[in-house]
Amino acid sequence: MDTDDLRKAFADNLNYWLLRRGKTQADLYKRMHVSSATASDWCNSKKIPRTDKIVEIASWLMIELTDLLTVKEHGDDMVNDIIFRLNDDVRFREDIIKIYSLNESDLTKLEDYINLLVSRN
Repeated sequence: MDTDDLRKAFADNLNYWLLRRGKTQADLYKRMHVSSATASDWCNSKKIPRTDKIVEIASWLMIELTDLLTVKEHGDDMVNDIIFRLNDDVRFREDIIKIYSLNESDLTKLEDYINLLVSRN
């Protein structure tokens, strides 16, 4: 992969994960302590960050380095989204902890209730 391809792959992946995580370029430049122009350059394939910044971005977005640096088809990332939400959303995390502590009988009841809610939509 040449430099242009790497910049394109990085920008495509960065934009995908920013959108997936509900983050903006403004969130990116503030978090990475860079100018808005630099964040824009990263998102528009003009530049690629230094390695330490790529590592920091991946950590912030809770993804692997390869999620930023390789060309890939983005499919269903629901499990990854759940993991991110567990870290980012206190209420969600507390609810999952409650579900985790249920016994088998109560878990079955909850599953029945969830299926009822889903079928109404």
